[in-house]
Amino acid sequence: MVVAEQFILKVVDEHGEHPVSTDGGNWYPSQACRFLKINHHLHSSLEKSII
Repeated sequence: MVVAEQFILKVVDEHGEHPVSTDGGNWYPSQACRFLKINHHLHSSLEKSII
C-alpha cells in the first residue's frame, strides 16, 4: 500500500487533486485513496464494458 500512496501523492503533487477511478484491480489499494482523502470510484462491470 505504501507504494500506491507514494505514487498517488506524486501524481497529486504534479497535477492537483482529481477523483480516482479504478476497476478494483489488486495492484491498486483503495485504502491508499482513503488514507490520502482522495475521492475513489470503483467501476462496475457495466461501466467497464462501456469503457
